[in-house]
Amino acid sequence: MSRLIIPAGLALLALLSFGQSVVAGVAGDCDFVFPWITHNDRFSADLVFNNLGAEATSVQLIAVRADGNSEQAEIFIESLEQQVYAADALFPSLGSGSGYSVYATTARTSDHIEAAFVVTGRDSCSQSSPAQANVVKPSAAANLLLFKYMPQLNGGTAAPVIVNTGDQTATVTVHGYQYNGKVGTNNILIGANQPYAATIQSLFPGTREDLYLVVQSDQPVVGLSFAFNELGEPAMADAVPLTVLPDGGNDDGDNNGLTGWDAILAKFTDNVQAFVDGNTVVIRTDGVPNHGSPYFGAGDSRYLQPHSGMHVNPNRIGEQNLEFEVPTNPAVAATGSETRLGPIGVALNGVPFFNQYAGRTAAGWEALDNEILSFDIYNGHPAGNDMYHYHFEPVFLTEGDKAALIGVMMDGFPVYGPQDPDGSLPNNLDECNGHTHATAEFPEGIYHYHATTEFPYLNGCFRGESGTVSQ
Repeated sequence: MSRLIIPAGLALLALLSFGQSVVAGVAGDCDFVFPWITHNDRFSADLVFNNLGAEATSVQLIAVRADGNSEQAEIFIESLEQQVYAADALFPSLGSGSGYSVYATTARTSDHIEAAFVVTGRDSCSQSSPAQANVVKPSAAANLLLFKYMPQLNGGTAAPVIVNTGDQTATVTVHGYQYNGKVGTNNILIGANQPYAATIQSLFPGTREDLYLVVQSDQPVVGLSFAFNELGEPAMADAVPLTVLPDGGNDDGDNNGLTGWDAILAKFTDNVQAFVDGNTVVIRTDGVPNHGSPYFGAGDSRYLQPHSGMHVNPNRIGEQNLEFEVPTNPAVAATGSETRLGPIGVALNGVPFFNQYAGRTAAGWEALDNEILSFDIYNGHPAGNDMYHYHFEPVFLTEGDKAALIGVMMDGFPVYGPQDPDGSLPNNLDECNGHTHATAEFPEGIYHYHATTEFPYLNGCFRGESGTVSQ
């Protein structure tokens, strides 16, 4: 008979939800992980435990939601016994809502506990359509995962589940592949020991047919894929580790057949609203980066420890209300025009670009020398108004491709990473840090800027007529 045991001293804990700090590091100590347990109006889940050992034992359980809320429980299993628990019976305080991961730790290293879970779809015709999967060992965690099949045809949909088993916030890039090319990428953050789930349509809007995913993370992750048919009936499959990121010879694929501003607009992250309005592109952003930083402050799930030698400035990352208006058809001027302090462009993740100077006095422009020490590992820092920004290459956006598009300057010309598409360093850059040739987004060729390790870093001047920014 199943028994739910609340250990002495933890009775109150088992009835409450608590933040990420309570469960920090739990993944590294556990024996296995249930990647995604669901209890809501559409789906229910059961957790299955088999004790194959010769002795009775207990199993400690910690359930963790994507927002960091968690709940603990303990179960007791006799030798050779099987126990099946409804998720809401084990974790009543988490209640109905989004799914959560469950970390299980046995009392002794010699215990032989095997486990599985069943997710049942309540929206199906039978109102009871089960799918079963096995738990995942922490040793299966990897920095690259392959989700082999994400079907979307015939009215169905699919969703990957990614669980960060590391002890730091994970910076994750999801690469989507379809037919013989890459659909695109999506960058996300996942808190330590927390899960993440999203439908394919939310990750790659506009895709309609089947595809596969590769997840790239700076923390160890495990994964599970859900596929749902038109009746809402679920099926599950484990993601498998990879050792090398697939490369078909062109990391940008074919931009899903898009070129020009259509290709650029498709690459902005979810915190950016961008659209063409006549001869102007309007770009609205909150300016918050989609990667971790010490400038989120300790206690925030996006907080990262300062890197060695970093001098953290007293500011913090705050939401902004920026609206850029840039020309859709920029023209190259005979000479460049001076940039200004504050935003001079915007990266694909909505973070503003600043120019190559720290400030300006009556004596002239001030060099960035001292400010560089306050840059985080992604080359950003916040100003006194809490506006996070980049003066240098935003390396989070170029980690997988040093020739990638990284953003747009206010004159409407695009900005790329520190390499040309063939992997070489750009040559013949003018005083504005730009030159003209074909790019993935502009196969007919366009003037564009490059990030460089030397002054002026992003652009030295506007080569076209600048648009406007308001805040």
